[in-house]
Amino acid sequence: MLKTQHISYSYGNDTTLSFPDINIPDKSQGLILGKSGCGKTTLLHLLGGLLKPKTGTIELNLTTLNSLKGSAIDKFRGQEIGIIFQTPHFIDSLSVKENLLLAQSLAGNKKNIESIKSILRELNISDKLNTNTKELSQGQKQRVSIARALINSPQLILADEPTSALDDENCTAVINLLKEQAEKSDATLLVVTHDNRLSNLFDIKITL
Repeated sequence: MLKTQHISYSYGNDTTLSFPDINIPDKSQGLILGKSGCGKTTLLHLLGGLLKPKTGTIELNLTTLNSLKGSAIDKFRGQEIGIIFQTPHFIDSLSVKENLLLAQSLAGNKKNIESIKSILRELNISDKLNTNTKELSQGQKQRVSIARALINSPQLILADEPTSALDDENCTAVINLLKEQAEKSDATLLVVTHDNRLSNLFDIKITL
C-alpha cells in the first residue's frame, strides 16, 4: 500500500507546495492529474524518495520513506521503486544491457542477464541488447526506461508524463504497455500527467 499524510515541499522561503493525502492499495493503477506547474513532478520525486518532504509522511508497504537516510533510501528505491522519467536518462557510453546491469547492481541485486533478456523480449526490443543507448530512437529509449523501471521487480512504478509528446494511437499503446507490465510484476502503477486523454483509462484519479 502507498500512503501519504500531510506532505508538503518547500522551494526556498517563498514557495511551499501542499499535496492531498494518498491511499492506494497494492497492485492498483492510478493517475495524478494537474495542470503544468502545479507540482506533479515534485510529488513524483517525493513518492520516489528523490526528495524529502518538508512535512508529513510517505509509506510504501509499511516502510516510511522519509525516515530512511543516506544509502538506505538509495537501496530501498533501487529495489522497491521504478521511475520512468519524462526525459530518459542513461549512461550513453554504455549499452542497453550494461545500463540494466548497472540498475541491478546499484539496487544491491545480483546481475542477471537472463532477466534482462526476458524483459527486453516482453517490450519487443530484445534486438537492442548490445546497442548503445545514444543510438536508440525516442520510442526505443522509452521502452528501455520501462525495462529499467521494472528490472528489480519493484512494488511501485512511477511514470512522469509518459504520453505528453505522443499522438492518440501511441498514447494508448504506451499506457497499455505500462499497465500490462505492472500487472505482470504485481506492482502498483502511478502515472503523473496533465494529459486528460488518460482519464478514462484509470479508475483511481488524484487531482492536484
